[in-house]
Amino acid sequence: MIDPETSLAFSVYSNKGVYALLLGSGISRAASVPTGWEVVFDLIQKLAHVLGEDPKPEPEAWYRKRFGKAPDYSELLDSLTKTPAERSQLLRCYFEPSEEERAQGLKAPTVAHRAIAQMIQSGFVRVVITTNFDRLLEQALADLGIGPSLVSTPEAAEGCLPLAHSRCTILKVHGDYLDPHLKNTKIELQAYVPSMDRLLDQIFDEYGVIVCGWSGDWDLALKASLERCPTRRFGSFWCVFGDKPSDVAQKLINQRRATTIKIASADDFFRVFSEKVRALEDFGEAEHPLSTKLGVARLKRHLTAGNLIGIRDLLSSETERTFRVLADVGSSGGSMRPSGEEMVRRLDYYEHHLSALLALCIAASYWAKPETDSLIVECFRRIAQPENPNGRQTFFTSLQRYPALVLLYGIGLATIAAGNYRLLGKLLPLKLRPQVGSEPEHVVDAINVTTVIEGDGVKLIPGQKGKTTPLSNHLDGLLKEPLREFLPDNADYQDAFDWFEYLVALVYVSRTGSPEILQSTSQGDGHGVWGPIGCFGWRQRRREHGSVAEARREDGQDVPESVAKVLESGLFGTGRPSNLELLRQTRRAFDMFLQQATFTWR
Repeated sequence: MIDPETSLAFSVYSNKGVYALLLGSGISRAASVPTGWEVVFDLIQKLAHVLGEDPKPEPEAWYRKRFGKAPDYSELLDSLTKTPAERSQLLRCYFEPSEEERAQGLKAPTVAHRAIAQMIQSGFVRVVITTNFDRLLEQALADLGIGPSLVSTPEAAEGCLPLAHSRCTILKVHGDYLDPHLKNTKIELQAYVPSMDRLLDQIFDEYGVIVCGWSGDWDLALKASLERCPTRRFGSFWCVFGDKPSDVAQKLINQRRATTIKIASADDFFRVFSEKVRALEDFGEAEHPLSTKLGVARLKRHLTAGNLIGIRDLLSSETERTFRVLADVGSSGGSMRPSGEEMVRRLDYYEHHLSALLALCIAASYWAKPETDSLIVECFRRIAQPENPNGRQTFFTSLQRYPALVLLYGIGLATIAAGNYRLLGKLLPLKLRPQVGSEPEHVVDAINVTTVIEGDGVKLIPGQKGKTTPLSNHLDGLLKEPLREFLPDNADYQDAFDWFEYLVALVYVSRTGSPEILQSTSQGDGHGVWGPIGCFGWRQRRREHGSVAEARREDGQDVPESVAKVLESGLFGTGRPSNLELLRQTRRAFDMFLQQATFTWR
C-alpha cells in the first residue's frame, strides 16, 4: 500500500492548485507564537495587575467574577490602551520578535511556513485558510517575492478577488493581530458574517482540503462550515499529532471521509510533503520524454504566432526549474578530483536534468528572431551563473558550469544550422558574474572545453580514455541526437560542430591576443596564440572541405558566405575592413599555432 504522505503528494501534484490548506495554531507553535487564548489570558493578567489584583490560578474565572461576563478580546484591548497606535504596539510584542528573540530565531517563519510558501510559488497551493493571527506565512511568501490576497475582515471577504484569479489567497477567519476585531471567545467563534461563510462554503465545495495544526474543538463556525458542505469533489487529508485526533476532529474526519496522516510536527510534515511534490514535478517535467516534446511543440506554436509572452514564460519557467534542480548537487565534493564513478554520476545528473531546457533552447535558437534573441541569451546566462556560496575555486565549482557548456554548444550548433550568426554575436561576447573574485568573465574564457573540467579530470569522462580532446568528443556524441531535427545528415552535423568550435577558438584568440602578437604570429615570427581546441583540430588536419577549410582558404576579395555572416554578427567588431582584417589576423595566428602544436591525433 502507498503511505498516506505519498498518496497526498500524488494528489496535489496531479491536481495542481485544487487543494486548500486549513492551518491552525499548531503550525506556528515551533516559532513560539502564542495562540489567541494565550494572548487573552496574558491580557487578563495585565489588566488584573493594573487593578492591583491577582487573577491566579484561573484568569478567565477571575475575569468573569470581576466583570460579570466572559473575557472579550476587543474590550480587553480597550481597557489597556487608549489609541489604535497603543493597541498596535501592545500586540506587536506577542507576534513580532524582540532583538533577543530574533537572535534565537523565534517568532520567524518556520520550516513549515517556508515549505508552504514554496508550494505556493510553484502553483500547487493557491488557497490557505488559517485561524492564526500572525503573519509568518506572509513573511515567508514575501521572501519569495509573492504578495498574497489577504482576507481577514468581513469587508475583505465581500470584495476579494475571485479565487480562480488570485495567485494566492490567505483567508484569516479569526482576523489579523493588528485588527482590533479579532475572534477569540467562544461566543465570537460561534458564527461568521455571511460574506465569510459564503467564501468558506465555496472553498470547501470546490477544493480538496489538507488540515494541519487544527483540532476543531473551539472554532464552532469553522467546524459548521465543514459540516454543511455536501460535496467532496476532491479528497481531504487530516494531519494528526499524537495517538489519535480529538473527538470533534474524528467526527469531521468521518464526515469528510478524510485520510489521516500521523505526524511528528508540522515542520516535519510539510518539509517531507513539499519534497515529494517537488520530486514528482522534477520527474514529470524533466524526465518524461513526452513532456519535452510537448514543450518544444508549445514553443513552436508561440514562435509561429509571434507570442513573445508565451515564449518568455515557457523558457523562463523551464530555466528556473532547471537552475533549481542543478543547484541541488551544487559545488559539494571538496577540493579533490572526483573518482571515475562520481564523475559519471555528476555528468549523467547534469545531462539528464538539462535535457528539457536544452531541447527548448535548440528549437528557439534555430527559429530565433531578433526579438527572441535576448530571451535565449538570458536563459543561458542564468544557467552559466551557478551559485558559489563559499567563494572558493575548486574542481567542483568549475564543473558546475558543465551544463552551461552543453547549452552553449546546443545553441551554437542550432544557430549555425539556421545560418543565424546574429544570435552568436550576442552570446559569445557575453560577460558573466565570476564564480570567484569580482571581475566579470567572458563566456569564451570561462566556459570552454579546457576550463569546465580541470586538469586530468577529463580523463574520467566515460569512453574517452587516451583521447586528445575528450570533452569535445563527448559533446560531439551527446548533442547529435538533440540536434537531429535540424542537422539530420552526419556530415553536416560534423561540419557545424567543427565550425562552431573553430569560431569559439577564434573569438577567444581575438579577445586575448594583442594586434602585435596576432600580426607577429600570422607572419610566422611568434610562438602562436593559444585557444580552446576541440575535435576540429585533428579532424581538419585530415580533410580539406567544410566551413573551417573554406574560412582558411579565404584571403582574397571574395569573402565566403559563412565568413560574411560571421563578420555581420559583430563577433570581430563592426565595420569593414577593420573587422575582416581582425578575423584574418586571428585565423592566421591560430592556424599557425595549430601547425606548430604537437598532439597525438586520434
